[in-house]
Amino acid sequence: MDTTTQLPLGFPAGGYPGPQDMYYCSVGERNSLGRNFMEEHTDLCIETGLNFKGINREATSEQWEFQLFAKGAKKAGDEI
Repeated sequence: MDTTTQLPLGFPAGGYPGPQDMYYCSVGERNSLGRNFMEEHTDLCIETGLNFKGINREATSEQWEFQLFAKGAKKAGDEI
């Protein structure tokens, strides 16, 4: 959430962000909102020992995807 507007990142006041195609797997500051926060989250996942594999932008301005893979269902449940 944007602490100034109290809206999800990238949401303009009284509206919605642009079409999804400019966000999906985007790079750069303009369309990859919240990247600093996501990089900090990534570091914390790795520091805690999660089997972290990667991160990518998804379809909306504030949506990110984390790839966390565990070896075996029991370990996956423990890591989640």
